[in-house]
Formats: sequence, structure tokens, C-alpha cells
Amino acid sequence: MKVEGDNFIFSSGRTRDANCGIIGLSPGLEVSEGYDGGFYSGIDGESWRDEAERLTDQDLVELADYMIEQWIKFRELHT
Repeated sequence: MKVEGDNFIFSSGRTRDANCGIIGLSPGLEVSEGYDGGFYSGIDGESWRDEAERLTDQDLVELADYMIEQWIKFRELHT
């Protein structure tokens, strides 16, 4: 996965924008972006969305790996 500004480009070719590059994860494992948007992951019960918008498991693993790397960098700044 590549991140270019606010644009997340997955190996699958799917792209998603995250306002200000912000990605969040709720206690219910819902993936949010920006201030009030979300990435449809299929695990958060948002069946009302177009299935073509759903990120694949591979996409979600790439996103998780990216966020883990970000949190490791954050931790290293404070240790």
C-alpha cells in the first residue's frame, strides 16, 4: 500500500481518500477516516453500501500493517 497525501492506494488497485490522512479504529472495529467518514470493511454491518465499495481482506491487512507501523513510530518518539 502507498500513501500519497490523503490518498491510500492498495496493492489491489483500490484507492480511498482519508481526510487529512486520518484513519481510526473504533472499539467495535469499524474503520473511520478523516473527521466523520468511514472505509466500508464489511465487518461493521454497513450492508447498505454498494458491495463494490467494500475493501478486501487483503486491503484491510495492508491498512492494519500501515497503522501498526504508524503506532510503532509514535511509541518510539515517546520512549
